[in-house]
Amino acid sequence: MTKPVIAFIVGYFPIAHGGAELQTYQIANEIKENYNVHFISICDQINKLTIRNENGFTLWLLPKRKISRHLFNHNEFLNFFLIKRILTKIKPDYVYQRCAGFHTWICGILKNHFNYRFTFHMAADFDVQPVKIINFRSLIYAIEKNCVRKGLKHADHVFVQNEVQKNGCETFYHRTDSQLVYNFSYPLPHPIEKTNSKIQVTWVANIKPMKKPEIFVEIAKHFANDQRIKFTMIGTPGQESIMNLINQTKQDQSNFEYLGHIPNEEVNTILEHSHLLINTSDFEGFSNVFVQAWFRGCAVASLNANPDKIITKHSTGYCANGSYEQLISFIENYLNDKQLQHTLSNNALQFANEHLSATNVLPLIIKGITGK
Repeated sequence: MTKPVIAFIVGYFPIAHGGAELQTYQIANEIKENYNVHFISICDQINKLTIRNENGFTLWLLPKRKISRHLFNHNEFLNFFLIKRILTKIKPDYVYQRCAGFHTWICGILKNHFNYRFTFHMAADFDVQPVKIINFRSLIYAIEKNCVRKGLKHADHVFVQNEVQKNGCETFYHRTDSQLVYNFSYPLPHPIEKTNSKIQVTWVANIKPMKKPEIFVEIAKHFANDQRIKFTMIGTPGQESIMNLINQTKQDQSNFEYLGHIPNEEVNTILEHSHLLINTSDFEGFSNVFVQAWFRGCAVASLNANPDKIITKHSTGYCANGSYEQLISFIENYLNDKQLQHTLSNNALQFANEHLSATNVLPLIIKGITGK
């Protein structure tokens, strides 16, 4: 019996290291026994279309267009004919596209041509925010947003990660039928045990300006002489000035380490032994690292991000609402309060098991993709 064909048009994990890519990989891994799974993904390690088989998937790797990227970052519309050519070959029954952009437009306008079921999954709050045109790049971004709107008109199903995205999807893209599903993970098969000999504080993200890694470094410097606490920073290297700051702090401060990019399994191991995950981003959709941390009894201390007020509503950590001083104050209190450490850890684990388990969430996503 011929298996149905599904195309995932999103970065392929582990070539791309983001949470959206990891979530999509886990969805694909769940259904690959019953579907022929293809990934159509941009890869900056190649210079021409590359096809290969890996982990039971067929990968169609598109080269990143470096020349045009010097002019503007949002250049995926140039992949239109290449994606159309690939879809002609694989004849998908289902297309799942994640992260709003020109690929959303491509999937939408090609839907009727290929007669597939199109599912879109939003990945960031800024995808539902208007763009102020102040220069050429913001003009391209505004055009991209308009293309996303046109693409979403043709989507059979739309997933969002939180209420901000659901409301924004209605007002900005005129989709009143989006389905809210949180990111998911898998419960650990063994009990979580934290050592209280030293508080482990961890930061996980790519080193880029919107993640505000320099704030985590400043937090670590505040506690430079406190040997009760250890700071671990994880993420793919980025902007030179920030990397210089990180490397200098690593050299000067005994309770600070930077591990660079490490495999997701190692990230999970570190989170399992961590007490706090610090998040310094301007905003998050629904951070996959939050989910990974909560399943490991690691509370989240966030400067800004608090998706659907989960951190405060369910006491899975602390949100400083943009105040650096309040975040520092919380960490100081946390260091001195064993009961608080225990309570937040238990709350995080309980919330994850009750609301974010793959057992509960994956069937909803698969039903949205297939319509069955």
